[in-house]
Amino acid sequence: MIPWFEVPVLHLWIVSADLPSLLAIGGALVAMAMVRYGATRADLSPRRALDGLVFLVLCGLLFGHVAEVAIYHADAMRADPRLLLPWRGGFYSLGAFLGVAVGVPIAFRGPGRGLRWEYLDVLVPAALLGAGIVRLGCFAGHHHAGRLTSFPLAVLYPGGARFDLGLCEAILLFALVLANAVFGNRWRAIAGRAAVSLCLGYAVGRLVVELLRGDDIELLGRRSDARYWGLTLVQYATLALAMLGAYWLWRHRHRYNRSTLGARD
Repeated sequence: MIPWFEVPVLHLWIVSADLPSLLAIGGALVAMAMVRYGATRADLSPRRALDGLVFLVLCGLLFGHVAEVAIYHADAMRADPRLLLPWRGGFYSLGAFLGVAVGVPIAFRGPGRGLRWEYLDVLVPAALLGAGIVRLGCFAGHHHAGRLTSFPLAVLYPGGARFDLGLCEAILLFALVLANAVFGNRWRAIAGRAAVSLCLGYAVGRLVVELLRGDDIELLGRRSDARYWGLTLVQYATLALAMLGAYWLWRHRHRYNRSTLGARD
């Protein structure tokens, strides 16, 4: 078992910051560096890749905040609409998924109605690595308590050992990054297959992680996610993402990449 621990606030010169915040910043910087390296290696435009990454992050943060307020603080929002302002805090991952889904066709629109899949093949692994580092911050702050368990990697929360979903998702994300390192070159023989394969793997893994989410964490003074027919909203979203990913891979199973990856924008 992992003993309960608390990470003190770090005082850096005139700035104070907690470890989860520092890891969130670090995750973003690592993702940006990986995108720049991947785009250069694939002979794509690093500027377009980085601009697209920043745009998608902003879309995710904005939609994630709005979803948090609209779903969990609707009454307070009606009383004070200023809660919707981005700097008022709060974030829901389902909204972030929606924001990224809206942003991708805008940032990486290709000829006609298509997408520049080769950019997504670079962005998705970088985003997963950055998100894994962010989730380590969630683990350090014990932000997401799971079910009571005797699993060896459980954290000894007050009242009993529980899964820590931040740690569970970090392990999932790093495993997907490792899979990309091993199979990425083969996947990229078809533009988009690396991105879709990783998204499919994430969707299936996140669905499993959500099954470990605690439904009794009011005992810890926290809010349990609502269930609808036994599943959370995030689980429905990951099911939809998994089905879309599986359909895309099936539909394009015979399509080979004939695009000119060497052409810069």
